Amino acid sequence: MPLSDQSKSYLSELIRLNKKDLIAIGYEKLSVTGTAAGLASVPTDAKYALVVVESTIASGMAIRYLEYGAAPTTSDGIGRSNLDAFDIHGKPNMINFKAIQTGAGIHTLHIQYYK
Repeated sequence: MPLSDQSKSYLSELIRLNKKDLIAIGYEKLSVTGTAAGLASVPTDAKYALVVVESTIASGMAIRYLEYGAAPTTSDGIGRSNLDAFDIHGKPNMINFKAIQTGAGIHTLHIQYYK
C-alpha cells in the first residue's frame, strides 16, 4: 500500500529526529540484480543505515528485501519502489540484509551508515 504524502512527511520527520545523535561513518552503493545480494561494506561500529532506492522503473515495485538472513524472491519480501527511503537498525540486521530486483530495469541502493 503506497504511503500518502502526509505519511511520507511524517516518516521523513521521524528519520530526521532519529538521526539527531548519529554520526555518518560510511557509504555504500549496491546494484540490485536478479540474484539476492547483501551489503558488502558495513562498518564495524555501524548501528544504523539509511537506504534510498534509485530505479529506472518510475512506478511499481523495484526491489524486495529481508533483514533476517533469508533470501527474498521476486514475489516474497518487503517491496520498495523508486526513491523510497528506509532504515536498517542494528548491525545484525545490516549483516543479514539481502535484496533482489523484482523485474526489468536498473536498481541501485544508496546506503549511508551511522554510529
